[in-house]
Amino acid sequence: WDCGICFESFALNDVVFCQSTKDMHGLCKPCFRQFCIQCCTDKSLGSSQVECADPKCSAQISRQDVLACVAPIDVLIMDERDRDKALTTALGTDSTQIQCPCGALALISQEEQEACTVGYVNCPRWPRCKKKLCVKCGAEHHAPESCRKKTAKNSNAEKKTAAWLREMTKLCPNCRQPVEKAQGCNHVTCRCGAQWCYLCTGPFPNCHCGHFEEESKKEAARLQQEEAA
Repeated sequence: WDCGICFESFALNDVVFCQSTKDMHGLCKPCFRQFCIQCCTDKSLGSSQVECADPKCSAQISRQDVLACVAPIDVLIMDERDRDKALTTALGTDSTQIQCPCGALALISQEEQEACTVGYVNCPRWPRCKKKLCVKCGAEHHAPESCRKKTAKNSNAEKKTAAWLREMTKLCPNCRQPVEKAQGCNHVTCRCGAQWCYLCTGPFPNCHCGHFEEESKKEAARLQQEEAA
């Protein structure tokens, strides 16, 4: 089956299909994982709300397929964003959503923002969490620094983190989580159980670059030399 995003051919058991009763549309599992994460980022969709990637098809994707292909932490983020969006809608569009780094969520109405004289609110989990949050931008209280400067700093920090991840890590081909190799050989065993080559991210031991085949040949030659000696 040809993936609807990368257009490469895959075995049927490596493809996720929508639930359309008319036309079948399928994505390979790596593309499907990225598609689900994009749905969460762009539309705040939960794991049970993912629709077909084909723009002409509105069929749903089975939540079981999402759970089977997407990393648990990403499923959690998808469902949390969906709940946050539903809560904001229920309480009114004039409310500003603020999320503490500890995970607690607060909604501040326009009236509460205007009435706030100190410029911050306590975390909803106060006093267990003692962080103070800016009522305008939602970041940790940063007075006298402006929200614009604080947001710019946060953006720069996020860019640096993203650049470091691109340069120093590679994504697991199975769960799409970043993996850093500090030392050791290029045989990676990810937390999700997948085994792959760090050089080309191909499956171990039959990867795309032939690294382990070369290593096997070298090891065999070394053993032959030892035996001859």
